Amino acid sequence: APPETPENLECAAATSPLHAALQGISLLLNTRLSTTELDLCIELLKAEMHPKALADVVRPLLEARNHKPDMD
Repeated sequence: APPETPENLECAAATSPLHAALQGISLLLNTRLSTTELDLCIELLKAEMHPKALADVVRPLLEARNHKPDMD
């Protein structure tokens, strides 16, 4: 078996049933988070960041992204 590295652990976490369920819930709730963004939020929560504090940071970023004028 290959040695456990951060990359291997992240890959294993990304394919877990819990991760798949969280991705599905994110889509159902239309969080507008990409897979990478959701993964980062999950990691911050695992690191014991307070959920409300995380939401207070993420919400304005999503709103700013959605109101960005098109650069066509």
